[in-house]
Amino acid sequence: MSRAVFQVIGLPDEVFRKLRFPEGDASCMNKDFAMCNDCLAFIVYEDENIMTEKYFDIWVMREYGVEDSWTKQLVVGPLLRIHRPLPFAKNGKLLLLGDHYTHSVLLKYNIGSQEIKIL
Repeated sequence: MSRAVFQVIGLPDEVFRKLRFPEGDASCMNKDFAMCNDCLAFIVYEDENIMTEKYFDIWVMREYGVEDSWTKQLVVGPLLRIHRPLPFAKNGKLLLLGDHYTHSVLLKYNIGSQEIKIL
């Protein structure tokens, strides 16, 4: 199976080129780009139904522009009442959009301790 591609702009030459997504079949899943500790990251998750358990696969491109440097950093979950991850992770923390009773809230998920806090 061939992997899907996306376009990036190279720095400092400012030339667009195509790169392949990480290995794995993410064709029927939601995908978001993110920054994870100053590296390009790719977050894969199933759907935005808050009543199902969610798992997020986080892939990190260790060397910008090098397809072979994609590394599956971690799998987060299972989590409930989460709409989706937000495209930012730093210092072991992941931002999530969740549900708190009748409204959406911004959450901080600590990857190490697996604690969730409302921001």
